[in-house]
Amino acid sequence: LIGEFIVYCGECGSGQLMKGFNNVVYNINIAAVSEILSLALKSGLSSAALEKVFISGSSRSFASEYFVPKMLRKEFTGDYPMDAALKDIVNVQKAISDVTQDKPILEAMIGIYNEALKKGLGQKSKSAMFEVYKEKYHDQSKNQK
Repeated sequence: LIGEFIVYCGECGSGQLMKGFNNVVYNINIAAVSEILSLALKSGLSSAALEKVFISGSSRSFASEYFVPKMLRKEFTGDYPMDAALKDIVNVQKAISDVTQDKPILEAMIGIYNEALKKGLGQKSKSAMFEVYKEKYHDQSKNQK
């Protein structure tokens, strides 16, 4: 049995496009968790308390349940690497290129994703976006002193 959850998405190629959109939402969620977790830690909140709330509170998601513990342990391996996952982002960008130029949330995620790739994190898990935010906020506090 290949799969039990089957959704007809339309003509040939629609399933691949649907996968891309689903993964883009997932990437946006990972980027959001990465940023907010980093800010919450920088604000002095307990990592243990943050983990409990982020994986069971109203912000709970597959991304937070799966990645928050790994982010806190600085474990960015063992998952699908960012380099390989980039194809979904590119496919969605191509699919919507004629739809709109106004896509601030998508562009923000793509920006942090690309920043992680430029820092050499492409072979790491998507949760390595957390490292980019930690570095950003760490450097900001250094400059403020």
